[in-house]
Amino acid sequence: MNLDQTIAHCARLGVRLALTDDGKLRVNAPSGVLDDALRATLGRHKDAITETLLRQRALAAPTRADKAERYPLSHAQRRLWILDRIEPGSSAYLIPSAMPLPSDIDVETLFAAIRAIARRHESLRTTFCQVDGVPYQVVHDQPLLDLACTTLPNSAAPTESPESVLTEALAAQMQSGFDLERGPLFRARVIDVGAGQRVLFLAMHHIIGDGWSNSIFLNELHQHYAAIRAGQTAADLPPLGLQYVDYATWQSSRLDGPNLQRLLDYWRPQLQAAPMLQLPTDRPRLHHPTAPGGLLQHHFPADQTAALQRLAKQRGTTLFTVLLSAFYVLLNRLSGQHDLVIGTDVANRTRREWEPLIGFFVNQLVLRADLSGAPTFAELVTRVHGLTQDAYAHQDMPFNVLVEHLVQARDASVSPFFQVKFIMQNTPGATATDSAANITLPERTAKFDMTWSMSEDAQGLMLDLEYACNLFDRTTFERWLGHYSELLAQVIAAPDASIRTYLLDPAGQQVQIERARRVTQFPAESETIGRYVEHWAAHSPAAIAVQSGSASISYGALNEAANRLARHLRDWGVDLETPVGVCMDASIDYVVAVTAISKAGGVLVAMDPAYPEQRLAQILDAAAMQVLLCQSQHLDRLPAYQLNFLGVIKTDTDASEWSTQSAENLCLPTHPDQLAYLIFTSGTTGKPKGVMVAASGIGNLARAQAKTFSVDATSRVLQFASISFDASIWELLMALAQGATLVAEPRPTLMPGADLARALAQHRITHVTLPPTALSVMSPTAGASLAALVLAGEACHDEHVRPWARITKSYNAYGPSETTVCASVESYAIDRGGFAGSIGHAIDGCGLYVVDASGNLALPLAAGELWITGPAVGRGYWNDPAQTALRFVPDPFSDIAGARAYRSGDSARTQRDHRVEFLGRLDNQVKIRGHRIELSEIERALLGQTGISAAVVIANGNPAELHAYVVTTSGLLADEPSLKKSLRLAVPEYMIPRTVTTVPRIPTTANGKLDMAALPTPHRERSHDAGMADRSPQQALIAGIWCEVLDIDAVGIDDNFFDVGGHSLLLIQVQDRMQQRCGLALSVADLFKYPTVRDLANLLAPDPALEAAPLSDDRIARRQMASRDRAERRQARPVGAPT
Repeated sequence: MNLDQTIAHCARLGVRLALTDDGKLRVNAPSGVLDDALRATLGRHKDAITETLLRQRALAAPTRADKAERYPLSHAQRRLWILDRIEPGSSAYLIPSAMPLPSDIDVETLFAAIRAIARRHESLRTTFCQVDGVPYQVVHDQPLLDLACTTLPNSAAPTESPESVLTEALAAQMQSGFDLERGPLFRARVIDVGAGQRVLFLAMHHIIGDGWSNSIFLNELHQHYAAIRAGQTAADLPPLGLQYVDYATWQSSRLDGPNLQRLLDYWRPQLQAAPMLQLPTDRPRLHHPTAPGGLLQHHFPADQTAALQRLAKQRGTTLFTVLLSAFYVLLNRLSGQHDLVIGTDVANRTRREWEPLIGFFVNQLVLRADLSGAPTFAELVTRVHGLTQDAYAHQDMPFNVLVEHLVQARDASVSPFFQVKFIMQNTPGATATDSAANITLPERTAKFDMTWSMSEDAQGLMLDLEYACNLFDRTTFERWLGHYSELLAQVIAAPDASIRTYLLDPAGQQVQIERARRVTQFPAESETIGRYVEHWAAHSPAAIAVQSGSASISYGALNEAANRLARHLRDWGVDLETPVGVCMDASIDYVVAVTAISKAGGVLVAMDPAYPEQRLAQILDAAAMQVLLCQSQHLDRLPAYQLNFLGVIKTDTDASEWSTQSAENLCLPTHPDQLAYLIFTSGTTGKPKGVMVAASGIGNLARAQAKTFSVDATSRVLQFASISFDASIWELLMALAQGATLVAEPRPTLMPGADLARALAQHRITHVTLPPTALSVMSPTAGASLAALVLAGEACHDEHVRPWARITKSYNAYGPSETTVCASVESYAIDRGGFAGSIGHAIDGCGLYVVDASGNLALPLAAGELWITGPAVGRGYWNDPAQTALRFVPDPFSDIAGARAYRSGDSARTQRDHRVEFLGRLDNQVKIRGHRIELSEIERALLGQTGISAAVVIANGNPAELHAYVVTTSGLLADEPSLKKSLRLAVPEYMIPRTVTTVPRIPTTANGKLDMAALPTPHRERSHDAGMADRSPQQALIAGIWCEVLDIDAVGIDDNFFDVGGHSLLLIQVQDRMQQRCGLALSVADLFKYPTVRDLANLLAPDPALEAAPLSDDRIARRQMASRDRAERRQARPVGAPT
């Protein structure tokens, strides 16, 4: 270890390095810490450490500040002051404690002891004010405390125990915040529980203290109480040479010039493009940075703790580093991320002068770990050891200064840099309360998504896990604690194993595997469309198989026509697995052609004649087909040079050529692995990619359709999809496999809207498969005859589906082409919130696995890649062995030899009830200002706004920006500012699109997918030089204040405050000047929520205070009085009286 690392290592171990008055090095270490290795390291660096400490003493020795009316805040205090302005009076930053009192306690003496502590420590006599938006702290001469006694009310309910009544009373105390300006910022309550029992509750605001301070307070309370009881005025304690205001002044001088630059030079590359941790939450994130908190406590036994300590010693590091390394592995499994950023606390009392003071010294460090490359746990410990040592060596950087310099855009709903903390408590013990401070406090306020706080005692390790209740259920953390305990046991047993090999939930994983095996254990069938037609031709020959307009064909006639054409195809050389193209409209002739190819043993290659000619040419070339079935009117859509090498059969004019063929069944042998059809989809290379689907998938799908959707011979199925889309196979098979009627109409007559509604009603359709957006332009009355509405191809928005689900059974079908159209189905349930993003359970014959980046089954609720197994899995990609090997892989969880799985590339997670939730494409996620975003979530929020009938969001640019395209119900331009304002009520600021462009329709490809190339250039308001002359008086006033505060010449009406140099403290100055100029008591939360001139002006536009002309003094006074009255009514709360 170098010098900096050695000093940081000692700080982490609780080893105090200081100088005696005569300049000699003094080492003070906890018992058992100063081993031979550490002694040797300190010996090597003794002279350098001494020189460093002497230099620090000489250059930065703190001195007593001159007496003043007000003092500057420390950097840590500024951060909490800003947070209090965002949520005034919040109880989030309380430091509470509660302990039983001895029965003979004298309350007046106890309160006198507390007053003695306040006289000794200025922090307990401090309040906070602001002057022109700049905060200061004011130290009062007399103690400023809130001390009182209270008695628990008698329980009205006979079943309510005194313990529960006490819990309610403590909870009420913890919900009560402080007024930083008026004070007091400390309170004590002696609570009479009854039966001679009393409890002491203490609370101070974090801005005047920390955990270390709490221990100092309790120790001094014991000493002062004993001294006063003995007749003294107070305990005889060593005088305090300095106070906290001296620290604040000293800290500011330490961060001037080169020292600040040195720290920034370290932290800037460390945190560049730091990602936001994406934990699987039970509920969406809200806008509030704090939330009601829950607490879980867990005890790790002494033997396990000892084993972890041995492991740490073997690796030359600390217990904290080993525990933190395991925590990183847990986060990796939960989030799927390898680049992980969390926070931790350091006491930050790097000088002896600060050790006996009550004050807010603790600092937050950002720890960013890299878990890539599948390291062993031992290797990870080495990595984490290095990163923590480097961070401790640069801990002088206050967290809020780091934020001000490195975070440009702030989101008030999350803490900057990290949302999770992991802490190892090494606060000095409070001897007076070791056995007394044992009351577990009730629900608290969570400042982060979760905070894991470890402490060690003789019984082992104790974990206090605080979590945000608005994001997580308690049961979630009970599971995660179980995973962490299991992980610790495995790293103790095998520290040299790869972190990928640890199983955090072996029992749960086995349950998932068994479920998947059960649904896939169906015999692989070799059914074909031709076989199904033959079956129904034998059993119900007169039943109508296909209806198209006024024409129809029975199963008997369809079978005979297909047999004749199949023999003709055989004469043309079609044999087993010969590709045969079909370029036809959906019609009776099309169904005859598809059935004939199946009977002849060929492979169907369907090509929609509406496709672009280039696309058709690519498919012809890729499939290398020998025969093409085509309708005459579509021949000119195909390249002549390719037709010269094909056997072209015109089904509408050449029928006489096969009319004399035998109508008997061909009875050719089939096999489950026999190729049934090729479906061409978009490929990453820009050329279509052929997916090979076998007969086993056809049989599996037909069986699942009949079971799930109750299809029978009376059903009428609409052929809606393009024949080039695999949904057309789904529709055709749904009808022909069950002896139902397939209704095949020309596509122009099936356009969503009035045409499709008319077709559903006219043909009495019972089963239809549609993209969800089709529902938005039709009344549910059009589906009066439906027995099953299947939605597929895109995300289902509840506002579209719910009206239809009220009148017919509705389903969300999911499946890639590679797994024979469909792999899972979810039924709509109103009491479950509709589909709620779920794709349900696997259909029979398909298994679903969510696999994490380590190749293990993902933990419940954790995101991973969706793998699909079973007989529905296709054979691979046509003439592309490399991509086939990449996506079609051996099934690592199957007990069947040769079983394969398809890696879908879709992100998903498993819910607790084993339903699978679709999260999006792994390659379709975007990152905006460090936030990973699913565009579909913003689209759903847009569709929830009044007057929006369709919406799509894209991300482009560098850096990436979000752009929305919307279709309005009125056909008029969307009101972009109002839409953004409403949208901010539904999603965080970082998910607000930069632009909103109104379009007449969302352009789609022939397969119904978004046509990105057809989207217009986003409408964009130019900043700075654009709209300057057209600014409203409100916008001009706000822009002027911004320019003053930011010290810039101009600002655009759509510039984000944080993007043009603003930060939280400057935002307070904006708030103050808005108050002074206009008399408006805007909240800081509003300024965070509306960070552009345009948005803020729109918020305030109705207020006449924002006029171009300055207000008179009396109008300003009246406005300020009214504004203060409104603010006080909103924030009214009791204030403790000073004693």
